[in-house]
Amino acid sequence: MWCNQSNISQTAYNSQVLEMTRRERILTLDILRGYFLLVILIDHLAYFPSLFELLTGRGLMWVSAAEGFFLISGMLVGYVYGPRLASNTIPTLAKMYRRAGKLYIWAVLLTWLAVYAGTHHGGVGIIKEGLWIDPPIREYLYKTLTLQYSYGWADFLQYYVTYMLFAPLALWLCIKGRARLVLLTSLLIWCLRGDSFIISWQLLFIGGIVVGYYLPAIEKWFLNLSRNKRHYAIIALGILTVATILFGALTNRISVYFTETYQGLANLPGWFQSTIGWLYNVRGTITPWIYKWTLEPLRLVTALIWFTTFYMVVRQYEYKINQLTRGVLKTIGEASLLIYGVHAVLVFLALMLLPIKTNIVYNTVMTAIAVLIIYGVARYRYIVRRYKQRLLTRLRTTRE
Repeated sequence: MWCNQSNISQTAYNSQVLEMTRRERILTLDILRGYFLLVILIDHLAYFPSLFELLTGRGLMWVSAAEGFFLISGMLVGYVYGPRLASNTIPTLAKMYRRAGKLYIWAVLLTWLAVYAGTHHGGVGIIKEGLWIDPPIREYLYKTLTLQYSYGWADFLQYYVTYMLFAPLALWLCIKGRARLVLLTSLLIWCLRGDSFIISWQLLFIGGIVVGYYLPAIEKWFLNLSRNKRHYAIIALGILTVATILFGALTNRISVYFTETYQGLANLPGWFQSTIGWLYNVRGTITPWIYKWTLEPLRLVTALIWFTTFYMVVRQYEYKINQLTRGVLKTIGEASLLIYGVHAVLVFLALMLLPIKTNIVYNTVMTAIAVLIIYGVARYRYIVRRYKQRLLTRLRTTRE
């Protein structure tokens, strides 16, 4: 009897989803995606020391912006395409694979461009490791076209393309009420990750798809909790987030600085030296559990805690945050594919043409200029798209 009621409720929920072929855009997702893109740009430029590292941690904390970007990319796939796939299957499939095709073209072209630029630059090793020098042309074309080789700062695209190929299957299973099967399968694959990035990070993307598909229901469920439960949940997440950020900064940044860079540690009080030594040792113990490439358990759990907290805070104050940031994060987030590609070119050109300095003022100014360029590109895209929409509206009105 309980199973029948569960099936009926799942069917009722799916029927409601089927009717929602076009969901409202969530401002929070655009704001967070814009923020993650800016952090990725700043950390890839690596003009440090600078004031911007106070916002990014140089990408050396327990979690980076990349995890958030993968999660939110999967969420948007589930949120946007899920209802459309349920009610308008073939056109939606075609649209998803067209997007995957566009990402594929970007991935290949940006690799070719980066390899060409790196090959014709004297300080090849200074720009980025992994450049394939004088490759056999046939092997080079085969491996770049099959996404087995990528170079530059847009290498995440090759993984995104692969995940998009499996996204329709994950969504179809969610539509059929098999979300647990999707999550369990993805988790089991992650357990078999070995040293594979693509197998490890699929858990974020596929998990994001499931969350995105059920996002309206998840938000409704949370809002239906008692005020005390919501209050305690937010406090608990906030404490965990702040604690792990602070402890991550102490172990991965401050202890490393005083131990490996600062020359006067021996002149400081004994209690301070012992504390720094303890934190540095803790870092050595924790490091295998937060290894980025294979998304180790502590990194995965921390990423989920941080992202959930950030989402809830931004969701609560999304309009105020958008006003305070003058719409910059929103505009960049809406143009994510374009901005990710442009950022790869911008980082390569900056590191290839501009001198690297340790001057904090110079680094801060150069990073700020890069951020302004990125925003300018996103803003130009917004203006062009808005102009096209107005033009199409006028043409339709004239015909009628």
